[in-house]
Amino acid sequence: MTESSDYANDESHELAGAVVSRVFYSVRADALSSPVTFGDRAMAVEYARHCSAAGARGVIPAAPGPVQVEIRAEYRVRSGRVTEYTVEVFTVTA
Repeated sequence: MTESSDYANDESHELAGAVVSRVFYSVRADALSSPVTFGDRAMAVEYARHCSAAGARGVIPAAPGPVQVEIRAEYRVRSGRVTEYTVEVFTVTA
C-alpha cells in the first residue's frame, strides 16, 4: 500500500475524499539536470533507459548508471486546492 493511499483512508488527512486529476512520471537523469515529465509510463522508462545508457554527466568513461523514475499524482482535495504527492519511485538501469 502506498503512502498516499493510506492517507486517502484517513478522514483527518487532506487527501481524504481527494480525486486524482492526473498521474505523471518524472525522470531526473542526474543530480545536475532538471526533471523531465511524461504522461506515459513507457515513454518515461524508455527515456530513463536512454539516460542510464549514456552514463552520468561528467564521468569519463561513461558507464551505465541507475536513473530514478518518480510516479506522481495530482489530487484535487475537498477544498478545491490541487496538490501533488509521490506515489512510487523506481530505478531503471540500462
